[in-house]
Amino acid sequence: MILCPLIATLFLASSLAGIPSPPANHTFTTAVGAIKDIFASVSLQRCSAILVTDGTVSTPAIYEVLASIPAPWGVGVYEIILKKDNSTEVENSRILSEARKLRMSSWCANVVVLSDDPASLASFAESSLRGRLLVWATRLLVVTRLPLQEIDGVLSTHWTFSMMNTMVAILGEENFTRVYSHLPYTPAGSQVVRLAHWTPQRGLAVRNGSKLFPQKFDNFYGGTINVTAKNYKPLWFEVEEVAPNGGVVKRTTGMDYLLLDAVSKSLNFTYNNLHVDSWAEALDFTSQRISFVTPVYHAVLATRLKRFDYSMGYTFAFISFSMKKPEIQPQWQSLYYPLADQVWLAILMIVARIEASLLDLRDVMTLRNGYTLMFGSLLGQSVDMGKTSKNGIRVLVGGWLIFAFIIGTAYRGNLTAALTLPKYPPRPETIEQLVDNAKMVTIMPWGKDFKTYFKDSDSPVFEKLSDLMLVGIDTVEGLQQAIDSRQAHMETIHKLKLDIAEQFTQLDGSTQLYIGRESVMPGLAAWPLPHDAPYTENINRCLHAVVEAGLYNKWEAQMVDLVRRQSRIERLNMVFSSLVFVAEVIWASAVRKESY
Repeated sequence: MILCPLIATLFLASSLAGIPSPPANHTFTTAVGAIKDIFASVSLQRCSAILVTDGTVSTPAIYEVLASIPAPWGVGVYEIILKKDNSTEVENSRILSEARKLRMSSWCANVVVLSDDPASLASFAESSLRGRLLVWATRLLVVTRLPLQEIDGVLSTHWTFSMMNTMVAILGEENFTRVYSHLPYTPAGSQVVRLAHWTPQRGLAVRNGSKLFPQKFDNFYGGTINVTAKNYKPLWFEVEEVAPNGGVVKRTTGMDYLLLDAVSKSLNFTYNNLHVDSWAEALDFTSQRISFVTPVYHAVLATRLKRFDYSMGYTFAFISFSMKKPEIQPQWQSLYYPLADQVWLAILMIVARIEASLLDLRDVMTLRNGYTLMFGSLLGQSVDMGKTSKNGIRVLVGGWLIFAFIIGTAYRGNLTAALTLPKYPPRPETIEQLVDNAKMVTIMPWGKDFKTYFKDSDSPVFEKLSDLMLVGIDTVEGLQQAIDSRQAHMETIHKLKLDIAEQFTQLDGSTQLYIGRESVMPGLAAWPLPHDAPYTENINRCLHAVVEAGLYNKWEAQMVDLVRRQSRIERLNMVFSSLVFVAEVIWASAVRKESY
């Protein structure tokens, strides 16, 4: 069970990078004892080992180092290549992507990098990010003979060394080895901290209060992190409030803003919201690790996972669509609606039959009296039939009067109901009905991912929806276009409800828009994070606590109510301002008349 991954990994590593021929020195063999003691104190039982060199380490030294690392699930040896052209990082990323497969095939992985070249260490740092070699559970140990002053800049400037689960073992004279770790957040700020030292005589000695491979993100010690968020009601938006001094101040609030505030207090950090012009830019900043997180939920899509990861899914993103309500048909057509088509057809057939009977009875009843009987009785009017003595005509007239009474009563009752409660024409409520009736579906710029997702789907309905989608239209503009022409706008249901309430609802509560009954794509939503971010578990722990406490649902209800009240107040203020303006005009006109 263990030999298979071991043999396969060694063959793969040799075919990719090759084990270099031994140089004249075997200096890294002096680090074997320190490496062995370090991993013996922290390693799990089912780990694999990944050894990365820069081509200057001898083969005997490589085998001795490998022997010192516990690796029951296999080992791999990879060489970082240094070239003079731009293909270096691409090649190294490809090599470390293969190493990632070994890491993902085992429960845990220990990575050891042997290098005395700062350029090689920097190349490894960049390539390991592109190749996604490391996660927080992966322990990375850099072994070097460079003094701390020479590699301090490398440790502090590269994400791999400063943020990931990394330690550096610096080999000194007489086999004295010092172990350091770069801690980005401490009470004293970002700094390189000495954790332990190792000597052949005494072995590994950990300093008091220190731990090997320390946790870096349980406490940010008030440090500042960058985030990217834009106004997006009710998740993140500004409200105006009256200060105690009478001035008006702006305050940020929203469901996800309050969620970020709770996380920041739990992990003890402050945040700087970077200015971004679009959600695409916000996600780019996150994927490039300029921003630590985009703290406004996004729907979890497979296409997005190529660019960034997600936190735990803590809510649902219901992507819905809105269209213009079908207009009520002109009032004159209301005379036709009370009865079904089949009933009208039956009435027409009976009228035709009665007319034929009246023609046969012209010697008894005049044609004029016959038509007066038919249409007058249908309209509920009395009819003077004159003197009619034949039984046949009496039976015919009696039957017709009963029929006219039943039909007239039913028609008048249904007509009253139809005029009281107007009947709206059918409207699209499902995705199938949407793609069959809309000539275009607009969506905001972030909808590019959804368009791609629908296009790659096996569903014919989603494929047709993708063809109808026009990306890059703001919500208010898209809703206005939906009113002006036969098209729809897609957005999260919260955003649709609030924008319709704010921008497209009259004071009497009526609106020309409606929201489809069926969501286009209900699914989990979460915060976007950089790939393999080492603080993901810390953020997830806080998100889980907030959601389990029911706070997020409470904030959601509060924010929706707040936005609706704001909208109502703004509309009332507009009406009040209009009335004041009209009153001022009337007053000014009256004053001018008096002056004349």
